[in-house]
Amino acid sequence: MCEVIKVSKSGFYKWMKRQREPLTKRERYLYIRILEAFEQSKKTYGSRRIYKSLRSCGVICYENQIAKIMRMNGIK
Repeated sequence: MCEVIKVSKSGFYKWMKRQREPLTKRERYLYIRILEAFEQSKKTYGSRRIYKSLRSCGVICYENQIAKIMRMNGIK
């Protein structure tokens, strides 16, 4: 894989181990709203349904943004 993306093995592993950037205020707000929607759905909603749920409540967000926050925080 390293040959395909043209990086060294050590560079790849260094990238994999690096710390994630802390959430911004906006991402923290969305994270809390995502958790609320996820809990209300009895942990059955995925990013698409949570996105639709948040949009219906008037929260301005994007589906990919919701998916990213869920993925980063292990919400499945």
